[in-house]
Amino acid sequence: MSIVVRLPEQLYQRARRFAELQGRPTTEVLAEAWERYERDQARALADDLEATAQALREGAELAEPETKPKRRSAPRVRAAARG
Repeated sequence: MSIVVRLPEQLYQRARRFAELQGRPTTEVLAEAWERYERDQARALADDLEATAQALREGAELAEPETKPKRRSAPRVRAAARG
């Protein structure tokens, strides 16, 4: 199965030139880059989770994460304001 992915033109052109240097299809190079990115991010996430677990095991207090309030659609906001 394949899908269409929209990329910024500048990014696509860099990937295309890189692929040409390797004699490979651009799509193959982009797919490989994405897989590598996923692997690297999974490792970073696992490391962060392990550090958090270790801190909890040691009894450290963790700071509350900063969150942004969710945006509500206009009708829901009006309904909420009416009570």
